[in-house]
Amino acid sequence: MLDVLSTWSQVSTNRAITYRWFANLFALELREEQLVLYQGDKAEPLLSILSSIGLDDEVERFRQAVHSWTGVKHMRLELAADFAQMFLLDAKTACIPYASAYLDRGELYGSATQLMRNIMRDNQLEIPAEFKEPADHLAVILSVMATWIEKEQASAQDREQWSETVKFQHNFVQEMLMSFLPEFARRSQLIQVSNDFYPAVCALLLAYVEADLGYLRICLEDDSVLVD
Repeated sequence: MLDVLSTWSQVSTNRAITYRWFANLFALELREEQLVLYQGDKAEPLLSILSSIGLDDEVERFRQAVHSWTGVKHMRLELAADFAQMFLLDAKTACIPYASAYLDRGELYGSATQLMRNIMRDNQLEIPAEFKEPADHLAVILSVMATWIEKEQASAQDREQWSETVKFQHNFVQEMLMSFLPEFARRSQLIQVSNDFYPAVCALLLAYVEADLGYLRICLEDDSVLVD
């Protein structure tokens, strides 16, 4: 079997960038300069990476959503309204991006929030003061994953350390993302918005996290340490 450790570093560099990109998309509405960058195909290197791991349909949907912006007046305001419609309203009408909304019978600030607080405390991580959201916000969870990948990349690891890193990342993705992301993504496709951008982003995120979980499982199997 291919020794995935030999390609881990480059793959994880791309993984950190991707998780960070998704975190930023779910944290705040797009700024005008970001719209210009997307329309100028500045996201193509990242989208090409996502296509290369089998996400062609989801990537093409994302591209088509961006292409549909052409010629639309006040596109940023329309996207901001879509962002609010999808992520900022009540749980009955929106796909609010809090794990506790899906795991704690719809109650916010529940056990999922406390679990993420504990994880962040144990790893000396803090939510930026300007981001006034609880610890189980999707953007926070994605950002934490990106940060862990970046920190792991910055330190030399032997195979035993690498195995522990892979198990840790696998369990985090399984417990803190895949525990609610499928339902979040399902709801995101039901909300009436003016542009397909955010529904496309949600579908792409789910496909990516599923693919990343599969990759981590391959790493674990390669090292004969697959967790239950």
